[in-house]
Amino acid sequence: MTENHILLSTRNLTVGFSTDRGVFHAVDNVGFSVRQGRVFTIVGESGSGKTTTALAIMRLLASTRGRILSGQIFFEGRDLLALTEKQMCRIRGNKIAMIFQEPAAALNPILTVGSQIAEVITLHQAGPPKQAWLQAVEMLRTVEIPDPDKWARSYPHQLSGGMQQRVMIAIAISCRPSLLIADEPTAGLDATIGLTILNLLDRLRQRDDITVLLITHDLRLAVRRADDLAVMYASRIVEMGESRKIFAQPRHPYTQGLLSCSQTAGTSLRRIAAIPGTTADPLCYPTGCKFHPRCRLGSNDRLCQTLEPELRELEPDRWAACWHASGYEKHAS
Repeated sequence: MTENHILLSTRNLTVGFSTDRGVFHAVDNVGFSVRQGRVFTIVGESGSGKTTTALAIMRLLASTRGRILSGQIFFEGRDLLALTEKQMCRIRGNKIAMIFQEPAAALNPILTVGSQIAEVITLHQAGPPKQAWLQAVEMLRTVEIPDPDKWARSYPHQLSGGMQQRVMIAIAISCRPSLLIADEPTAGLDATIGLTILNLLDRLRQRDDITVLLITHDLRLAVRRADDLAVMYASRIVEMGESRKIFAQPRHPYTQGLLSCSQTAGTSLRRIAAIPGTTADPLCYPTGCKFHPRCRLGSNDRLCQTLEPELRELEPDRWAACWHASGYEKHAS
């Protein structure tokens, strides 16, 4: 497959959550395409809908109070939402794998890390339990855990945060997935360990030709790792395209705000500013553009305050949802 092959795409994806105060849309009409062999990154503040999008793709919303209200999710040409749970189980963890936030919470505390890796291998691959165990130990070696035979027999609480994250990666790649969803893979780790984890992911991705959907609020991570970028704010994608073009010339005021929070100098970033205000309340979104109360352009613009802009393609592979984006008026109806 070439990089132009679309491995995963979502169309008009909407996810709702039921609360005591009513139903709110955590993901609203989200659509994007992930090309084979590339790193597609979703960036945005906490609560923007990034993780919910990932859980919807994996069809793992049942444990939450959320459900997919509308839309389609295509993987290798198949609509995942049309599959039975049995069919989805053959894909989940096998062809699509996910590295979850907070590995200490994601790992089972009463099972050894080796048995947790072996369980995934046994579920998706034929073979005796002894063979699955040997593969589990080899996966720990692959993610560069020293003395893997010893640590395979250890429990999650006996491992450091960095080692726990390596175990999560080992579980995720144990069946050589086509798509790896990495949800805040460096959260809770210090900078040095986080960089080590990212470099490990890069090596494994290149070795096994894995496509990555990376989810992060860390702009530094997006700068260094993304081929393609989607910026989410308050349940919607507000800008999307090749990351180098977005970082060079952001079209949406929210993206501009994220970038203005940091000074780019080569690969280093220095904080210099902050976006005013707070993220919109999902149970009481403002009318019009959800970002307008925090926007230097929209706070006094009646159009921004009354009518929400759609995500439109301004030029080939360059999208934005802003009435003030250059070229947007030519596409607006």
